[in-house]
This record gives sequence, C-alpha cells and structure tokens, in this order.
Amino acid sequence: MLIVSLAAYTGHFPLSEGFAWLGTPSALIMLSVAAILEMLAYYGQGHHDRLPAGDLGYIKLVGQITTGHPKARATVDEVREFFAPYGEWKGLAGEYVRVAASRGLLPASLSPARARSAGRAPRPAGTRSTAPAPRSAAA
Repeated sequence: MLIVSLAAYTGHFPLSEGFAWLGTPSALIMLSVAAILEMLAYYGQGHHDRLPAGDLGYIKLVGQITTGHPKARATVDEVREFFAPYGEWKGLAGEYVRVAASRGLLPASLSPARARSAGRAPRPAGTRSTAPAPRSAAA
C-alpha cells in the first residue's frame, strides 16, 4: 500500500474515487510510519549479530541441546560458541532456535520440552477432582 500511495501521490498511478485517500499526504505519512514500525518489529534495531548469551533461557537451551540432559546448563562461552557459526546472524538464529524449542519444533533428541516428558508414563485420564477417593482399610 505504501508503494501505491507514493505512486498516487507523485501522479504516476491514477486511483479510483474510492481509493483517492491513498494519494493524500496524510496517508503517505501514515503508511510510511507503519512500514518503519513493522520493520522494527520484525527485525529489531538491526543488531542481528548480538546474542544475549548470559540469558538464563539460552544457557538452559544450549545446555539441553548439547548434552541431551533436561537440567543441563551451558556456560556463557558455550552459548557463544554454539551460535558462532551463524556469524553476523547469531542473534536472529538464537531467537529462531528459542522459538522452535518452545513450540516443540526441534527433533526429539534436541527439544528441551520433549526431553522433559521423555521416559515418563502417560498420566491417568481425568483430573484430580474426578479421581476416585482412596478407600480406608475400615471400609
């Protein structure tokens, strides 16, 4: 819409009566600001090379991925080393791995969420409130 608004404002693109508002200066300003805010929301401030390696979430995540143990913790240097192959995109790669892990999209051997539930027996059906009360010996 921003491109159409700019083209209409400069007279390169004729608009029908119902869309004449797109060619106004206020629409061009509004769409420009919206586009800038959207880019900031998607790409942050352009610091894709910065990874918060000291963040507890990344320390737990990298520890769990590298060892396979659900309670493992990595050091800050191990977190930096883990994401170093991504170079200037390590911050963005870290965010994608974090989101993928939180949604269970990593392979079972790498996923912290799946590692927590691995080896547990399935829970019985029902809830605590519907489970039968234990019987006493006198009954």
